[in-house]
Amino acid sequence: MPAYFPISASQNLKGSSSVEDLPKPQRLTSDEIAAFDGVVVDLRQNDEFGSGHVPNSINIGLGGQFASWAEP
Repeated sequence: MPAYFPISASQNLKGSSSVEDLPKPQRLTSDEIAAFDGVVVDLRQNDEFGSGHVPNSINIGLGGQFASWAEP
């Protein structure tokens, strides 16, 4: 059995929070984004991401099966 299985099985039974229950992110200025030393995860749908995004950001559309990946 994989080491992560007990945790993932428990989480699957419990379920994840709804998007409405998640805390709202803090707005950042373009200067704050440029100075940020980390990974930006863009939660918009992939067509919006494809229209323009922060360089080197990662897109995980906040919907469907990937919604729980972004849960804090």
